[in-house]
Amino acid sequence: MIGALSERVRGAWATRTVCAVGEADVLELTGRDAVDLLHRPSTGDLRPLAATGRVVSTVITTAKGKMVDWCSVISRDRGLLLEVSAGRARRVKDWVDHYTILEDVQTTIASDPWRKISVRGEAAARVAGLDVLPPAGEVVERGGVNWVSAAGANVPTLTGLSRAAEVAQVLRSIVAAGAEQMTAAEVELLRIVDGVPSAAHEFLDEINPLELRLASRAVSFTKGCYVGQEVIARLDTYDKLSRVLMGLDIERGLAPEPGMSLFDGEVAVGKVTSVATLPDSGALGLALIDRRHATEHPVCLAQPGGATAELVNRPFWAGAPR
Repeated sequence: MIGALSERVRGAWATRTVCAVGEADVLELTGRDAVDLLHRPSTGDLRPLAATGRVVSTVITTAKGKMVDWCSVISRDRGLLLEVSAGRARRVKDWVDHYTILEDVQTTIASDPWRKISVRGEAAARVAGLDVLPPAGEVVERGGVNWVSAAGANVPTLTGLSRAAEVAQVLRSIVAAGAEQMTAAEVELLRIVDGVPSAAHEFLDEINPLELRLASRAVSFTKGCYVGQEVIARLDTYDKLSRVLMGLDIERGLAPEPGMSLFDGEVAVGKVTSVATLPDSGALGLALIDRRHATEHPVCLAQPGGATAELVNRPFWAGAPR
């Protein structure tokens, strides 16, 4: 079950092909040990990056299993591109440098600005100038854009990494091919309806990647040791998560705000993290919920007996919490 309101929103967007451009912070890693260096301390299995034209999602964690950042790594014939959350390039570079001792790795913050292009809809491949969507884990470079298929969306979705100097021409081509350019509010709405956590909201503060349902997307439980591995493995093995990310459907009444408390009866069970208000009333959101209460059911906003919201699952999570 994913919520009646969420289903209506998805239905309204199902026949549209849309696009948007956002900020992207990028690190460039060169040197023969770059893949091995990133593989050993982060959560993902990065060994496929030994071949060019691959992409892997990984989480950089502290020794306590808390997120430094959630990143995408692209392998090219001239090194790796590490796409990090906006504003976290310096933080991630310092983390990489900390673990670079004798390795042949040079890590630099990209001197030229980069942008991230998103294209969503059944015609996503066509408007981006591709024959088909790239297979999972593979990158297609076309016209200076590194295109990958986005995981977790309910319709075909591409994300492309492009240098800022080239993005205006790429965007014009996509729009000319039939895509509608989205507003920032529409981008945020679709992020929330898909259930994708954001560095500006869901992991602004310290949090474990399993709490954000990143286990199937960015965490390997078979790769062996990495920084924070013992904590993450223990939480998974013994089902010790204290909270988990859930979706919110608010059909009518009070529109929540980030930080607002949620109640199950008289018990406070979590807080709202993200909200997108709908033009025809109602809202969609994301919330961190006490693990014991993280099932699809009604909760109250702000106070016991207040306006009602439905806790729901999102497509990005591919089912119930781990």
